[in-house]
Amino acid sequence: MSIKRWGVTPTVNRNQTMKDLANESALQILVSKLENESPSIKAVIDKVIVSEAKKGLAACNIQTLQFLAKTISENKILQLKGTRQFFRPHVSNSGDLIVSPIGGGYLLRNNAIEPKDFEVIDEIPTEYVKCVVTLEEDPNFTFEAYVNPNIRWNGWVIPYFELDVAKKVIEAVKADESLSEYCQPTRNDEKGHIAIYQPEWEDTTYEEDRVINVDDKVITVVSFMGANWTWDAHHGDKAKKLLAQATYLN
Repeated sequence: MSIKRWGVTPTVNRNQTMKDLANESALQILVSKLENESPSIKAVIDKVIVSEAKKGLAACNIQTLQFLAKTISENKILQLKGTRQFFRPHVSNSGDLIVSPIGGGYLLRNNAIEPKDFEVIDEIPTEYVKCVVTLEEDPNFTFEAYVNPNIRWNGWVIPYFELDVAKKVIEAVKADESLSEYCQPTRNDEKGHIAIYQPEWEDTTYEEDRVINVDDKVITVVSFMGANWTWDAHHGDKAKKLLAQATYLN
């Protein structure tokens, strides 16, 4: 099926079905309504047009298409109003317009997007909050930490530990027979990082110290397997209960 794109004259194959012709006609109308958009937005939309035609326009909505194309062309992020959920729209290699949750989760198709439900923002807020993080609520891996609730890895939090706590995390890993087989961390105070050697891959990664601001207080912290292990964050009474059982404080 041939459709009009930017400045291209359409041709019709004699063997097209009536359904194909109807879809093509609808796309011509769509294109004509978007002719006044900026070149950068047109470039995004152009990638989507053929894919939408193949799906019979089932997922094609002019307002949503304009909204997402503008967000992509300006390299913006979407925040679901009233939540801490953030999304980045993009066009897949097959031409599908997809909205990906930042930090992991289910993808959204453009036919599931209502522009009024989202706020367009420049970047994810970087506030940090103090909490208790755990690995499967194991007392041996329960620590005080700081997390940015807006930034996750596959849905899990990425904890940052004050340096004295980070050293306790390292001790806990070394004391765990199963973990220490494939994760061998070393703290280097002089260089300001944790070196993590993984024998299985013969690879060493480095977690560098960083400075964060929490309630106007400057704190030096370091992450540990934050985009690798399934850290959970806890707050309130649940956090207090877990921390009371934490091995590193007892």
